[in-house]
Amino acid sequence: MKISVVKLSQWLLTTYLIGLLWGCQSPASMSSDTLNNQEILDVKKPFRAAASTAVCLQTSCNDNRVTAAEILAVSGDGMTLIYTDSPRDSIGFLDISTPSAPLGLGRIALNGEPTSIATKENWALVAITTSVALSQPAGQLVVINIEKQEVVARIELPGQPDSIAVSPDKNYAAIAIENERSYKINNGALPQLPEGMLVAVDLSNVNPNDWQTKTVNLTGLAEEFSEDPEPEYVDINADNLVVLTLQENNHIVIIDLQTASVSNHFSAGESTNQLPGAASGSRFDLQVRAKREPDGVSWLMNDYIVTADEGDYQGGTDTITIFDKSGAVIWGSGDTVTRLMRLMNRQEQTLRAGAQPENIEVATFANGDTYLFANIERGDAVLVYNANDPTSPKLIQVLDTPKGPEGGLAIPSRGLFIVASEDDKPSQKIRSHIHIFELSNDEQ
Repeated sequence: MKISVVKLSQWLLTTYLIGLLWGCQSPASMSSDTLNNQEILDVKKPFRAAASTAVCLQTSCNDNRVTAAEILAVSGDGMTLIYTDSPRDSIGFLDISTPSAPLGLGRIALNGEPTSIATKENWALVAITTSVALSQPAGQLVVINIEKQEVVARIELPGQPDSIAVSPDKNYAAIAIENERSYKINNGALPQLPEGMLVAVDLSNVNPNDWQTKTVNLTGLAEEFSEDPEPEYVDINADNLVVLTLQENNHIVIIDLQTASVSNHFSAGESTNQLPGAASGSRFDLQVRAKREPDGVSWLMNDYIVTADEGDYQGGTDTITIFDKSGAVIWGSGDTVTRLMRLMNRQEQTLRAGAQPENIEVATFANGDTYLFANIERGDAVLVYNANDPTSPKLIQVLDTPKGPEGGLAIPSRGLFIVASEDDKPSQKIRSHIHIFELSNDEQ
């Protein structure tokens, strides 16, 4: 641990940042030189809140049963939102044809806990875990007709799934099989076999029952616990390349879906950040260097990789990082997340485990701008960056969300960004919500 004096330019940056985000005027004399070439904010706030709906409205908000939205997907026409509800072993449907007035369309049981969801036209592809114990991981890919809300296929998986993604051309799906560790075994220490892997699914057949799967071995890649890879999150680019995070292993893997083989892999490395909870207003910041241990991941402009560096095992830096395909770091958010949480008076709720950047969503909207959305789970916020230049994203807005933003979904064809906040504690009057934001009319 080392102590460093906070630079005046960094203090000016955060003051300027908060002023703009909440509509205050900033000194016209502030230039990029004054701010030490740090992020400069656009005064415009492109996204506005359209609606927020409690997930319990699909059942009952008058009992103490937990119900929570976690991961989101949308039908091919962009009008039906589907969300996973892990506590209820189900998925739910919302009509979002009018974003300001979402309407519940019901839910269906899955006979297993949904961990992730993606779509191919009118089909929802849901990864569920059917494990009887963590030492005996099992799962299925459940295919559902969205319009009819009917299960049309069940495909057995070689373990407990976490994340699923469908390729832009809809020809492939990729499923991260985590086979997660148990905290009851050796205090959660790794390795804990069986190991995780990736499943590639060929979606070219018109009948989901005939979809073919291939398993991609991930052992021997990471420097940390190479015999026990722990896949966490996946995304697929236009070249049908999967980017996959091995969170506890602090590693990133790129996989070619056409050959079902690893094309590159590299360590996620380390980053230096403020120690969460450092005294506000102090002239000194406690600094720590830690492993990134990324959770959520997304492709940016087909050639860059964005990670949410949440941490789960021995690290976590509360940062957002952009890598190129070779693994070189081309941009990092530094202390932005930590400083924002402090200045938004949310340092207490992030003190024990950090702000926890959870997920990343990237999309190019009709106005031509590419936006990067970073869900900050313990900060109850989404950071919005303009990422037109992937080497220098600009933080332009902070979206307030209900507690525990987990999944994020951009629907650029409709100018929407939707967040699932999973915290649901009925006894404390905290309910899981789905929050809809839309691009302002003058931005479309």
